[in-house]
Amino acid sequence: MASEEISALLASKPNSAAASLEPENETSSFSFYVPPYPPFKELRPYNGFYRDKSGKPVMIFSMLQINEGPLLEYFAPFNHRLESYTVGGGSRYNIESSPVYRAFHSHQGTKRVGWDGWCGHLIKDRWAMGGKKEDVVICLESPHIKDAVLEYMKMHSAEWKNNPDLLYNIMAYELQYICFCDKSQQMFREWLGKKYSTVQELNVCWNTSYGSFSEIKAPETKNARPVDNVNRAAWYDWADFNTRRFTDYLTWIKKEMQKIDAEVPICAGGTSSMLSSSNSVTGIDEELIINEVDDVILNESGGSPIFSDLLLSLSSSKKVMVEPEMGGSTHNLLLQFLHGKSDISKWWWGSYPSKEYMHMNQTSLPHSKEISLADIDEVLRIGLDVRRLGPEIAEFTMNDPQIAILYSKSSILQVPPQLIQAGTTPYIKEIRSVWEGSRFLGCRIGFISEKQILAKKLSDFKLLIVPAAKYVPPEIVKSIKEYVAGGGTAVIIPESFVFDQYARELNITDELGIGIESIILPDVVGTQERKQNYDQSFSREIIYGNVNRRIKVSDKDIFSKSDITDQLTSDGLLLKIDPGQNEILAEFEDGQPAIVLARIGKGSLYYLASPLETDSYHQLFSLLTDRVGIRRAVKAEDSSGNLITGAEVRGVERESDYLVYASNLTSDTLEFDLRVDAQIESITDLRSLQQIEDRHIILKPYGETIFKIEKKRKF
Repeated sequence: MASEEISALLASKPNSAAASLEPENETSSFSFYVPPYPPFKELRPYNGFYRDKSGKPVMIFSMLQINEGPLLEYFAPFNHRLESYTVGGGSRYNIESSPVYRAFHSHQGTKRVGWDGWCGHLIKDRWAMGGKKEDVVICLESPHIKDAVLEYMKMHSAEWKNNPDLLYNIMAYELQYICFCDKSQQMFREWLGKKYSTVQELNVCWNTSYGSFSEIKAPETKNARPVDNVNRAAWYDWADFNTRRFTDYLTWIKKEMQKIDAEVPICAGGTSSMLSSSNSVTGIDEELIINEVDDVILNESGGSPIFSDLLLSLSSSKKVMVEPEMGGSTHNLLLQFLHGKSDISKWWWGSYPSKEYMHMNQTSLPHSKEISLADIDEVLRIGLDVRRLGPEIAEFTMNDPQIAILYSKSSILQVPPQLIQAGTTPYIKEIRSVWEGSRFLGCRIGFISEKQILAKKLSDFKLLIVPAAKYVPPEIVKSIKEYVAGGGTAVIIPESFVFDQYARELNITDELGIGIESIILPDVVGTQERKQNYDQSFSREIIYGNVNRRIKVSDKDIFSKSDITDQLTSDGLLLKIDPGQNEILAEFEDGQPAIVLARIGKGSLYYLASPLETDSYHQLFSLLTDRVGIRRAVKAEDSSGNLITGAEVRGVERESDYLVYASNLTSDTLEFDLRVDAQIESITDLRSLQQIEDRHIILKPYGETIFKIEKKRKF
């Protein structure tokens, strides 16, 4: 039955639902007709998407390694993207034939120094897939390596110059880089000399007594992390420098590539490092890479759309976002496009089962025992539907978000050595929890960086959430207070603003009239087994004990009209706080303040005494979203009138209709009603082209679609 339906889609057979749809002035008439991909050389990136000659957004979905055969009815050719390996001059699969390999074995100073962790694909460790089992871990500061990289680039340039379907060229991805060679040390000292006017100024920040910059050496690492007694201020500067010098290297590689081919968009990156406890040893700052290197945003994040929201927010302009090798399950693929990826290459459709790496067969669609035929059917349907619904999908990232989560580079870099390999930190955990608590609000969620705050971008948002950003520069805190005083609203989650970027105490809560009397930290009860991450690095998660506490809310401020009584729950450390003259909005069961409202100027600052469980964040943010006046064009509500959770549902309003997407993230069937503050003519499921008789929606497990809600016409 499923194969017959897909055949009908391809053949564009007449359909009663399609015939009943009339043309609409903002989109073409809907039908099951699936347009062929236009010649890729005709596509141009503009305002966040590839666009055809008429200016319509085109969504591209390919499958690793499908370049020919009947599956091209469903997928774009995989070879429209290329990883050229120009960052290091080769990969773990072909390095033995590269000039870099000869240079590595022939010259002094070509080997990485002072680092015993993962090579970051530059180039390979002895346990890597492909080629001889040996360490070929290069130093990018070596002039011999640089010359060899340029030679490799010229040798392989025909691979991208002669590909008529090539839409983007990846210099390399899943990258990480750190090196402590003499050249790196000198570059670090020069960077410090530009940052600090005198060595005395540096000594104040580092609590050191250097007589000159020439005495300084980068902090040491051992076992893939800084040593336990590292100078935290010096480590912060070294990690910050490392992101700067690696971005500069990528910029140099790009310029050399453009001497050969100036047309094909270029990108590089290491997406997963942006939300990793080990970021400070990776050299990755996607905010720098996106804005200084990428022509298209490289997002090789796999499952969660949180990275899409983050990377789009960090970009200073709207760029195409591409996913070159998307792992994860076959579920919720449409959601990836709806969060801004306009070009996805899915892992994978193997030609035959792997004999060497048999575990990989479970991720190959035709060979897996875990991927059902129904799942494969849905993947094929997505391949067709994103082609015909490209303009509708693009609508959902056209409007900018009004809620921002603080992405603090300082808190990402400034991690205690013992937590570097933990996989996460309290700050990263809260980023994810806050984002999860926000994704069901029915509005777009964004991020704001420290750099963007200093550029006066905070005023673009109605609500700021600060998720346990423990290490923050004082000027960022000052800007946030000014934002609130000017009428903004902020939620501060502990332990935010405790230290500056150099790990020196800030004591900002005193300025808010809130006293911190004591802190109860979760007990460490163990560690998990060491595991290999998506990007090939390793981590060992720390397991904390349970410190959940029930929270009873008052009938004041945002809670005055809510039906929340004692439904909020804390999750993590507990602060015993003295609220001073500020208003207590919620208390723990022992009567201690849990949520305090500080009114600053024209705005409101909500200070939490503990992080919350994700569901409690959702309830709190739902009330705040209403309070700050963020309008949801469409709301999805359960039988009690509350926002549905478990499915992302978000709408955008246009002149004569609404577009609404719904994506069920669970293995259960979900039901909800669509609430629209307007009279409506009809609701159509744009994937099935079936009319919805009322506003009641039933979503099957992992089901996802886009609805078109026609407004009632005025005559």
